Amino acid sequence: AEQHVNARFVAEIAGVGLRVMPEGGSVRGFVTAEEIEMKVRRLMIGDEGAALRRKAAELGKIARDAVTEGGSSFEALKLFVSE
Repeated sequence: AEQHVNARFVAEIAGVGLRVMPEGGSVRGFVTAEEIEMKVRRLMIGDEGAALRRKAAELGKIARDAVTEGGSSFEALKLFVSE
């Protein structure tokens, strides 16, 4: 139900992906093979895809750091459990 919200977050806010738009721009339409091909090419070829992969790797490191001992999520959960 919230897939379009998640897609917008990934592409526009986190900056780690490209939105795949259905025909006609509606969130309820069908995605064409041409749209998929275009987005895959953008991800796999050129500077744009490389930048998105770099950003995804950076966010992955931040997430891993947060859940390791001493990380923000680790410490928040530890505090929650102790209360």
